[in-house]
Amino acid sequence: MKRIEEVLLRKALKPSVTTDIPGHLRLQFYLHKKLPENIRSYLHYLEAAMELLPGVNQAEYNPVTETLLIRYDPEQTGKRQILEWIQRLTDEGIRSVDDHSLYLMNEKQIVDTVKERLLAQLPQG
Repeated sequence: MKRIEEVLLRKALKPSVTTDIPGHLRLQFYLHKKLPENIRSYLHYLEAAMELLPGVNQAEYNPVTETLLIRYDPEQTGKRQILEWIQRLTDEGIRSVDDHSLYLMNEKQIVDTVKERLLAQLPQG
């Protein structure tokens, strides 16, 4: 991936916090519609990827409003950890675009491979 493309992807995938109350975080992705279609088609996996983070009980992505609602246990996680996890998801997504071995896999294999990579990045504790 070219550096300019990576910068644009990171900007489009950087959320703004619109609601922050304990146990409830709503994020807005204002530039979601600027993402290339081949990337937007994978955003429905965002919910499952968010729910890998310990303490996240539910994540709902709405492509129409460009928001992600996260319900979580404030005893286990919080805004900082959630935003750090989104950064890791973005990093992994960008790495995956450049991973040509994934092009030889079907969608389920890609999802399983990326999930394994993400699980290995979960905070230990």
